[in-house]
Amino acid sequence: MKIFFCRVLILGLIASFWPLASQAGVFARGLTLGSQRPEVKILQMLLNIDPATRISLAGAGSLGQETDYFGEKTKSALIKLQNKYGLKSELGRLGPQTR
Repeated sequence: MKIFFCRVLILGLIASFWPLASQAGVFARGLTLGSQRPEVKILQMLLNIDPATRISLAGAGSLGQETDYFGEKTKSALIKLQNKYGLKSELGRLGPQTR
């Protein structure tokens, strides 16, 4: 229970500082299908905060099992986020507008 609470707290802090993280260079480069970098794990953690953009309920990429690989599930979850916020010009990739 303590680990879950700490993870939720950390994810909440990351989400609240998304703009600062972007400015600080966490998402300095774009991410696309097939990318394998530490930033993908941060992206997956952020996507997993919102049930509407959750990557998966279980397995790789799910809450607590985020990876550094940008696969089809991450792409699908990112598209959900982009549709939610009207970022349709770069669907499926983390580009300047989404950052």
